[in-house]
Amino acid sequence: DVEIHYTVSEGSRDQISSITLMGFDFEGSESPTPPTLPCSITQLNEYSESVLREVKNLGFPGASILVEFGANESSVNMVVNPASRSHIGRIEIVGLENIDRAVVERASGVEQGLPLTSATIQSARVKLLRLGLFSRVDIK
Repeated sequence: DVEIHYTVSEGSRDQISSITLMGFDFEGSESPTPPTLPCSITQLNEYSESVLREVKNLGFPGASILVEFGANESSVNMVVNPASRSHIGRIEIVGLENIDRAVVERASGVEQGLPLTSATIQSARVKLLRLGLFSRVDIK
């Protein structure tokens, strides 16, 4: 059996009074709502995770965030590094028997070279299901 020992120091809770988000333009998309200030480190972490999730959903799967605390540790700069944007490459359609591939391509609205975003994928899936020709549509 493994024993675990916690060593903690009680004291005042750290409060963040200022958050600055830098390094990314949400291009007309709504950026995640920052927490009400002052906020806790936990709320800051939740906000950071929501920003990162949204940046990745906008087509930047390699994105990362650097959280830098100011000298007084109550101000924070969150620097987004989006890395490179992913674009749709080759499109493969599997499972067609009686339906022309061109029908699926037109209906999906997906084209080579478009930015790969979760919204693009979800929209294509919904459009294909609305055709009423498929019982299931999986996009990977």
